[in-house]
Amino acid sequence: MKRCYVASVVLFDKLHKKVVLVHHKKLGVWMYPGGHVEEGEFPHEAALREVMEETGLHAKFLKDQRTIKEDDFARQVKTPFAVLLEDVPYKDEHHEHCDFIYVAETKNDALQLNEEEATEIRWFDAEGVRNVETFENIRQMMLAAFSEFGV
Repeated sequence: MKRCYVASVVLFDKLHKKVVLVHHKKLGVWMYPGGHVEEGEFPHEAALREVMEETGLHAKFLKDQRTIKEDDFARQVKTPFAVLLEDVPYKDEHHEHCDFIYVAETKNDALQLNEEEATEIRWFDAEGVRNVETFENIRQMMLAAFSEFGV
């Protein structure tokens, strides 16, 4: 089994109380934007890059806990909302993903579908999230983000 580090984003339009999801080409289900962390990249950087690549949207993180005073020797990176170890059932091979999941809001609302990775892109409210075809851990993560951020 291949092990990968990935970063994902539950991305809100707070004004309309919705999250954006893409219909994943390989997996055939709705998912929040995300993908592999590249060499030399921090997970939070990968998360923002993946949002832009998959949706055309700019994002701003909603959760950033600071627990230490930063100095020349130690700086804190963006804190994810959650980190999950996920078994991903690709048709040709199973992957184990260590998924750094962030919560963010959009700075713009003009969606742009990346046809290489997804067949569709759409906004969903909390009720839509409860009923959309996705993996249960993704549904739970989105509903937890709706609850925590009062969206």
